[in-house]
Amino acid sequence: MNYSDDIFEKLVTTIEEATSQAAIDLFNSTNETFYFFVLSTTGEALAPFVSAWSYEALKKQSIAQNWDAYDIADFKWSSIDSPYLEFGSQYFHQVNQAFLDRIDIHSLKTEVEYEKEFNFRINAMEEALHRCDMKGIFSLNQARSEIMINVEVLPPDYTNTIRAKKLNPIESIQIWLKEAAERGNQGNG
Repeated sequence: MNYSDDIFEKLVTTIEEATSQAAIDLFNSTNETFYFFVLSTTGEALAPFVSAWSYEALKKQSIAQNWDAYDIADFKWSSIDSPYLEFGSQYFHQVNQAFLDRIDIHSLKTEVEYEKEFNFRINAMEEALHRCDMKGIFSLNQARSEIMINVEVLPPDYTNTIRAKKLNPIESIQIWLKEAAERGNQGNG
């Protein structure tokens, strides 16, 4: 297992480039106002994928699916139910390969080794998303204070909330904190 700064930087840069391209493509190809943009991954920290929601997409889905207020609340923060699930996947080929080139996380013999590799991967995703944010990418179609970004582990766990608080100004996550907590989408912790 290699955890050098150079290896970490290379992984961060690869994720950042793909995420930037996907986000710019998404924001430039729509006239929508996005409130949710995440890099989602599994509980094994496999290669991430983009998911996003806009107010317009939520309204369109709610009409098409005949959702009531309860349904809307259930789907509003669900990355796997988003019409933008895996948006920009064409930009993630190098990211997928970089994760395949890492050690198979399931082959690790101890919990300590597993946690170290898991955290390495999650931290790289988080840093990549943070760098995209510092470039102003998440304020292309909306004010930055109106969009919640995150590295999201699926199924949701308490670490999603920790990362959301690190990656966002408080005003961009207040609604998510309230609504996702009510629906249990933040995980238990």
